[in-house]
Amino acid sequence: MAKETISPQPESRPRRRKGRVMGYLFTFLLGAAAGCGASYYFLLQAQRDDAAEQRAFQALENSNDSADFRAFLERFPDSGYAADVRRRMEQLSAMEEAWRRIAASQNPGDFNTFKSRFHHPYYDKLCDVKVDSIDWKVAVRDSTVASFEHYMAIHPDGIFYAEATFAARQAEKREISDAEREMVISTLDGFMSLLGRGDTETIIGYLPDVMDQFLEKHMATRGDVVLMVEKMFGGDVRECTFSRTGDVEIQKRILAGKPAYSVRTTYTGDISLNGGDGSRHKTYNVKADVGEGHLVRSLTMS
Repeated sequence: MAKETISPQPESRPRRRKGRVMGYLFTFLLGAAAGCGASYYFLLQAQRDDAAEQRAFQALENSNDSADFRAFLERFPDSGYAADVRRRMEQLSAMEEAWRRIAASQNPGDFNTFKSRFHHPYYDKLCDVKVDSIDWKVAVRDSTVASFEHYMAIHPDGIFYAEATFAARQAEKREISDAEREMVISTLDGFMSLLGRGDTETIIGYLPDVMDQFLEKHMATRGDVVLMVEKMFGGDVRECTFSRTGDVEIQKRILAGKPAYSVRTTYTGDISLNGGDGSRHKTYNVKADVGEGHLVRSLTMS
């Protein structure tokens, strides 16, 4: 029996060729897709970088720290905003250096000069706060009606305006009128004159029931004062003439709703000795508290 020969199908070769073409096409499309994907990724990344740069630049609008501007330039060295950011960074650096030099100053002129030099809203406010604080310290140091009113006049919106208003009212209560000053000085002069003569009977009229202090004794009663004065004149001393020789410093305060006056001054004492043994001459620093009704509540001499 003769062997049958099978001839190749005529369509098999074109079919294989078609398969290879489809493979090439698939590979091409896959590569193209990959290329498009990469391009899209880089495009998206660039857009994200642009958005981050824009947000970072906008954030600088609220910054007064040169370090923030320096950080922007380090992150976005090729930014289109670089020149503007660098200019503002240099301005802030100059202001920061100038501020460090005057920050602890107690001279308002330093801060006024700073403002006129730089004209920056943030530092203008800092300067205003510093000047306000310095002027308030001066007002408190003087603690007079005039000093508090001066503060209020130059700082109508000042940080301490309310405190200054209250302090001015309190200072007004402590103001000493000419009549008060005359009363205090005449009371102390009269008391020192009686003390020099040893006139204990009249001295009693100047004393409250208990003095806060008389010479070295605290809480001295009228009896204590009489004994101490008599002891002063029981030895060599016959008489002492006290003459006020120094300026009189008086401070007024309110105790239990009533005025009280602290007095500092100096008296020179010419002391006559018993037995004709000559005299002594001394100057005394006198501190006294004088209350209402011409009462001497405290007296020390050194």
